[in-house]
Amino acid sequence: MHPTLDSDRPYVFISYASADRERVLRVVEALRGAGIECWLDQHDIAGGANWGGSIADAIEGCAALVLMSSAASLASRNVRQEIALAWQHDKPCVPLLLDATPVPNDLAYWLATAQWIEVLDQPSETWLPRVEQAVSRLSVHALSPASTGVSSPASPMPSLVAIPTPLTPLVGRAEEVASVAELLRTSRLVTTVGPGGVGKTRLAVAVAQAAIADFPDGVVFVDLSVLRDPALVVPTIAATLGVREAGDEPILTTLGRAVGSQQLLLLLDNVEQVIEAAREVSSILRTCPNLHVLATSRVPLHVSGEREFVVQPLSVGRGTGGPMDGTEGDSPAIRLFVDRAQSVRSDFQPTVENIAAIAAICARLDGLPLAIELAAARTKVLTPMALLAQLEHPLAALTGGARDLPDRQRTMADAVRWSYDLLTPDEQRLFRRLSVFVGGWTMPSAETVVCAADDLRIDVLDGMSVLVDASLVTQHEQSDDEVRFSMLGTIREFAELELLAAGEHVAAYADHAVLMAQMAEGADAAIRGPQQRHVLRLLHAEQANLRAAMGHSLRDGLVEGVVGARVAVALVWFWFIQGRFREGHDWLALVLEAEGLTSGLLHAKASIGKGMFRWRLGEVEAAVEPVSEGTRTAEALGDTWYGAFGLHQLAHLRDETGDLTLAMRLFGESIDAFVVAGDPWGVALGHSCFGRTLYARGDFEAARLMLLQAVVEFEQVGDEWYLSTTWQRLADVTLAEGRFDESAGWYRASLLQFIEQGDELSVADTLVRLAQIAVETGHYERAAQLYGAAERMHESHQMALYGRLRPDYDAAVARARAALGDDRMLRQWAIGRQMSLDQATTLALHDDQHHEI
Repeated sequence: MHPTLDSDRPYVFISYASADRERVLRVVEALRGAGIECWLDQHDIAGGANWGGSIADAIEGCAALVLMSSAASLASRNVRQEIALAWQHDKPCVPLLLDATPVPNDLAYWLATAQWIEVLDQPSETWLPRVEQAVSRLSVHALSPASTGVSSPASPMPSLVAIPTPLTPLVGRAEEVASVAELLRTSRLVTTVGPGGVGKTRLAVAVAQAAIADFPDGVVFVDLSVLRDPALVVPTIAATLGVREAGDEPILTTLGRAVGSQQLLLLLDNVEQVIEAAREVSSILRTCPNLHVLATSRVPLHVSGEREFVVQPLSVGRGTGGPMDGTEGDSPAIRLFVDRAQSVRSDFQPTVENIAAIAAICARLDGLPLAIELAAARTKVLTPMALLAQLEHPLAALTGGARDLPDRQRTMADAVRWSYDLLTPDEQRLFRRLSVFVGGWTMPSAETVVCAADDLRIDVLDGMSVLVDASLVTQHEQSDDEVRFSMLGTIREFAELELLAAGEHVAAYADHAVLMAQMAEGADAAIRGPQQRHVLRLLHAEQANLRAAMGHSLRDGLVEGVVGARVAVALVWFWFIQGRFREGHDWLALVLEAEGLTSGLLHAKASIGKGMFRWRLGEVEAAVEPVSEGTRTAEALGDTWYGAFGLHQLAHLRDETGDLTLAMRLFGESIDAFVVAGDPWGVALGHSCFGRTLYARGDFEAARLMLLQAVVEFEQVGDEWYLSTTWQRLADVTLAEGRFDESAGWYRASLLQFIEQGDELSVADTLVRLAQIAVETGHYERAAQLYGAAERMHESHQMALYGRLRPDYDAAVARARAALGDDRMLRQWAIGRQMSLDQATTLALHDDQHHEI
């Protein structure tokens, strides 16, 4: 027997799978207890069997279909037929989420406009009021107001909750939800702002769901994304609230009277393309004292009382406290990727083998949630490593979003174009030209590059403000109070593609490269003096721009080769003191191969620099020829400074090959040449390196005197990096003399400086020296840990241990191994390899020789 109804009251049809019967019956019992008439069939119907006419009749006569959504029901053919029949009869659907299951594509269209309500394992007092309100809105008016708590039909605007229920969990936004909710308690207008795809709507929905109890008269979602005419915003809000126009009265007035003093929350989604309606929104707030508005927009509303909350991309840095399993130990971006990948591939798991690729994907996509979700969908056919390779140009790969997403979120390009199309032509032109900056820019840099062309008819500062408001450009305040701007990677790629399409790229790249050459040359002139720290910060901040300028010039041929050569030659000392020997070598090799640069001073400078890097890469003999050639050319062209610098590098090479007599002679000649050039820094450099050669020859007292002289000279010129290096050389002398406490003091002083300067290779070399002191003083476990930490740092830079340290290193390691035995030695070494930079340097700086981590 099929169920019958005892009255002619409106009823809802319950669509469910028999596997969920026990849960469904409990839900139905709660619904009936609230006065909602339910029709459900309790017969098992075999797949493919005929329903019988009673089920079809019940669906045709119902006020609404209530779908008990679960994995079983969404896979059930009978449930699908019931939904299809309800659709044919224009019956609304209220899906109750029994468990979190992705909606199949063939059902997503039918359920696209439905208001999902989470039941899951929640108590009925949590979800039942929302079902009552939803059913009330569907005109099932026979429900008792006393039992439901819903305002009577006579009320101008019944209490309601009408917000989407997302089908996927919100990942990594707990702090943001709490922050926005707190803003909403103290402010009546809160706008979540951010670029397309950052998750503004998803965050706002979560905040609205959490705030239901704070707004007894309702929480309502208003989708404005389909609007283009600001005049339609107020009518759309009114229609969503069920407020109808009253004669000739303006709808704004009617809406204000209907809302009145009710405690209501409006979630206005996608305001940016109708931003001119912000005044009307402000007017509604002034009229309705208890109304709150939570808006999502790519630009702020800029009205009185607004509180902006900038939604940042998800953190992409790996967590430090958990395993590499895509859960609590990983970043929110990684957890989102894993969750969405598992929705398309149930067997997907993060592993030791693929976690690095997943983290790199999230970093490549700047932690942008939409981009990560689009990328994760590709794991259905690509491994994370293969997907990472596809993301060299992410906009082409990030397509194919879920069919139930708005068009603007089906691809990343669509998400960015939505914002781009809202700009004026001049703002678009500014946006395109800023794409030449990689890794960010300052306002003076933007003005230099953008204004090089004279066709921009807006002020750069004003235009930049518009782009920041539009969330196409992000601004960051630096530690030196300078403001820096940047674009997310996918946004910059879109802008650069538009630059190419407009045919503006060649001129823009050239202007950018000239700016970078001027910047690098100015930095080179100051990097060996008291401005060293500032210059290092500048070059660190601009290194992506510097590489891009050299790439456009020396590799791609889009900019004159000499411009890229100027950049590369000016960066030689920066690369050297940062330990970036391979990068410096490879760029200078391109300079020496560039057409039209086979002679002259730039060629000479590049030759000396290339030889210097070959020396530090362990290719001492191969370094002699380029350094000698560059030195001869510089001297022939009358460049005294580079002639002296070349002699200095030749002295180093002879020192490395063991010809100490020739090395000392060349160091002496270079010092004399630096005196002629009037450069006290070069003189100090010569004294420091000459002192090291004296130490290598065993003349410790002479070495100490010369190194102390170099210390005074470097303090006078203000070069902190070479001052640290000279301290380290003084420590080498005292170590050789057996004065271990004094030696450790010098090493630790230099270590602190190298850490501040970001020179990890010099840090690693210093750890090796401190490990030797630990061996000499019998603290072998400490030594093994320091050796392990230094080894990992050298490997991360793909650099072998500096050759001069090798003999003492091998001897000290052998002594530690003999004292500890192989097993203990390997255990302590492994502990050191697992240390972070902070842990390793803490161990090295600790006074307690028995300290272990």
